[in-house]
Amino acid sequence: MKNVFLLFATSWVVLISACSSIEKRNNTYSNPDQNKALVDEKYSLTADRKKIDELRSAVPAEKKKENDELALILQLTGEVKKSPSDVRNEFDKVVRKKREIFDKDMTKERDQFTKDEKKSRDQFLKSQSDSRDKFQASKHNKDENSDFYKDSESRRQEYFANEREKRNDFESDTRDKRKNFEDYIREKNNEFNQEYRAYSRRYDDMKKQEREEKALKQKVEFDKMGSANATGVASPGVTPFNPEINDLDREIEEAKKRAGSPLGTGE
Repeated sequence: MKNVFLLFATSWVVLISACSSIEKRNNTYSNPDQNKALVDEKYSLTADRKKIDELRSAVPAEKKKENDELALILQLTGEVKKSPSDVRNEFDKVVRKKREIFDKDMTKERDQFTKDEKKSRDQFLKSQSDSRDKFQASKHNKDENSDFYKDSESRRQEYFANEREKRNDFESDTRDKRKNFEDYIREKNNEFNQEYRAYSRRYDDMKKQEREEKALKQKVEFDKMGSANATGVASPGVTPFNPEINDLDREIEEAKKRAGSPLGTGE
């Protein structure tokens, strides 16, 4: 019974130790940082200060300080000046630029990892080859040969196992970065779209008001013209009404309609 208890206790300690080692295992490619942002600041839509300042130049300084996300570009625009399509194009342009930077950095990081991986592998294989050549330069008995090649194979398996782990961790880290970036862009797009709808309504209201004011102005001018014709007083830019001129025009028209040859000199 005592032996059973000791066996159970030993198994439990081994299990706890194994779980503990699993929990403590970190990514071999990058060390986790609890204080590090999920998306690097260089990919933030607020990083392009020139574009932000252009798009919200009319916004008060206090408002600029409170809102520092380009996704809120429409909220940051104090006055409705640009068309909604122009504002969306500005936003999409910045997003494309940030995505290009991100993709370029990811490609550069992958190329560098692959380069370092190949360099490490070449160095290891050369070390193995040099060690083998040195061992084979002298005679050894069967046991020595067996031990050497077993040790060499063990080192080879351990090395490539570690390299596979590093590669897997690199791919995992890359996927996390990509996911975090896409989540960030999706979040900012949602914020932008919400503000975009409100901006579009304000822009449509502004254009509607401009059309109504223009129509009212045209009606007022038309009414003035009608009033001037009735009184014989011309509005600025309008030919005054003259009854004598109108009577002469009627006489000429009537003469043209009479039978006979057209009016000519001396007739």
